[in-house]
Order: sequence, then structure tokens, then C-alpha cells
Amino acid sequence: MCYYRRVEIEQSYAHFHRLLSKMLEQLIKEGETLWLGKEGHTFRPDYEKNTYNKAIYIVSGLGPYRDALHQLEQLQKQVMLETGVSKPYTGILLPKVLTGVTRIRLNTRINWVSERLDKGRTLSRLKKIHKAAQNNLEEFAKHRYLFDPAFDKVEADVKEVKRVLELVRSEPEQEYRYRTCQEFRNPYIYQGQQAASAYVLNHGLIAVGRQVVVERQPAYRRERQDKVQAPLLFENRFNRLYREVDWQRAKDAQQSKLHMNSV
Repeated sequence: MCYYRRVEIEQSYAHFHRLLSKMLEQLIKEGETLWLGKEGHTFRPDYEKNTYNKAIYIVSGLGPYRDALHQLEQLQKQVMLETGVSKPYTGILLPKVLTGVTRIRLNTRINWVSERLDKGRTLSRLKKIHKAAQNNLEEFAKHRYLFDPAFDKVEADVKEVKRVLELVRSEPEQEYRYRTCQEFRNPYIYQGQQAASAYVLNHGLIAVGRQVVVERQPAYRRERQDKVQAPLLFENRFNRLYREVDWQRAKDAQQSKLHMNSV
């Protein structure tokens, strides 16, 4: 591909994301935004990659956004023509638009993701948790009431992370089992009497409707029978840490118990 053609593609791509970011900012400002995971977008200068997080934008009408959507559609076609692709790829997908929306139901699902980490990576992870907890404590201190029990809880969290950080640092080289909590929100969108699970990409979904009702409820999840019960080194709302040897021992014992019950 010649230099000038590559420059044309980059310019079209940058203009696409410039318009997209402006439209998303307008949607967030003027409508109701339902974040499906991490909240907020990060918009960067031209030729730098933006960070988009999944969201549903609820608006009463599509009028203020029609021109931007039309321009985005034309730019999408232009980039596809310049790159020689027949279908739009992830970077140039338009926000999905659904009209006649009456209700949105958000089911929340909690899932624990597990990793095996060596000592160095475990210390690095704990340092990040400690820094976040320390920043939270400093921010809390600016607005707390005298003898605020909530402040004492945040302060205790900082001390607990520091304790386990020093503990891991003093232990011999070994592996650890680190688990982090991830929250997923699965949207179901009602258009009149019809309802369907909506698959939302990072560029989002625009739900158009008057007086859209939003329901938030946790999804039903049956407790797993093979849940591992190992001695914890550290636990807070979103993180758990175990020694890998303790984790494997508990896992083997649980599997043996399940096998005996099935015989």
C-alpha cells in the first residue's frame, strides 16, 4: 500500500472516531446512560486509540443524533472502500440503534476469575491494590465526619493490604492463586411485548423510547458444588489471594469428596 493511500485511510479512521466520541459525549450528557461494566470512555487525540466501554444510551428521540449517525455511516463506507473490505470491522462499527423501546432489564452476574501468579507478579498486584486503597483513604479523609466508622473500615483495609504485602514479601519463592471479582450486566430490551437479550459492543447501543423503564436485578445463579474452600491469605470485596499449594490441596480434596458422593 502506497504512503498517500495509507494516510487517507488513517485520516478517515481518525475522523470517524472524532465524530463518534463527540456523539457519545452528547448522548451521555443529554440522555440516560447504563454502563454494562467499567464506567466512562477515554477519548484521546487524533491517531491515538480511544478506549470505549460498553453502554446503553437511552434517549427519547433520535433527532439530535441523526446527522452524526449519517456521517458515521458514510465514513464507515469510505474506510471500507479504502481498505478493500466487504464488511465493517470492529474499529468502524456504528452504535446499534433500537427504536420503540419500552423497558430495559439488567441482570447482574458475578463471576470470579482465577490466575496463577509467581511471587513477583503477586507482589506487583498487591502493590496496585494497596495504592488504590491508600488513594481511597486519602480521598475519604477530605470529606469524612469526626469518628466516622466508614473511615475506620477504609483505614483497616489499607492496613490489611499492607500486612499481606509484607507477608508475601517475606515468604520463599512460590506460586499464588489470585482471584478477582468481575461484574457482568446482561441487558434484556423490550420493544412492546417483544423482549430479547441484547449483545452490546464497545461503541454502544442507542435505545430510543419515551419513558423507558429500567429494571436492575441480580441474575439467579445456583451455588456450584465444586467450589474450592482453601485458606485465604487476603480478601476484600473484589480480590482474594491464596497460596497455590493450599488451593490445589483444597481442590483435590473437594474433587475427591464429589467423586465419593457420586459413587
